[in-house]
Amino acid sequence: MPPVASEAPRSEPVAPATGPTSIAIWSLRSDRLDIQLEGRTVLGRAPVVEPTFAPAVAIRVDDPERTVSKTHAIIEPAVGVCRVTDLRSTNGVRIERADGSSTDLASGASEDLADGDVVALGEYRFTVVGPARSNVYP
Repeated sequence: MPPVASEAPRSEPVAPATGPTSIAIWSLRSDRLDIQLEGRTVLGRAPVVEPTFAPAVAIRVDDPERTVSKTHAIIEPAVGVCRVTDLRSTNGVRIERADGSSTDLASGASEDLADGDVVALGEYRFTVVGPARSNVYP
C-alpha cells in the first residue's frame, strides 16, 4: 500500500479586486491526495520551515516505510515554472519526465518541473499538474 500524505486545511485562493487575472495554479497529485501549491511548500514526514524558506507552508507526508525524510524537499511554484529542491534528503528526489527520461537530483540540487512530470520523494510519488490547467478569476 503506498504511503499517504496529509495537509493542514487551507483557504481557497482569493481573486484580485481589480480586473480579470489568470493565476497559474500548480498542484501535486497522488492516488490519495491533491495538494494545490499556493506558494513555497516544504514536504516531508515532519517538515520544518526554516527561516530561509519563509514564507512557506509545511505539508506532512505520511510514509510508514520512512523513505521520505523529515524535511525532504521544497516546491516553489511561479507563473510559467515550478521548481523542486532536494533538502539534503536521505533517499533523494527523482523526476520522471513525460518523455520517459528521469533525473536523480544531487543532495541540495534544484530542477524545474513540467506538467505531467512525476516527482518521487523516496518511494512516495506525486504527479505535477501545471499551469496549462490554470484557473481564471473574473
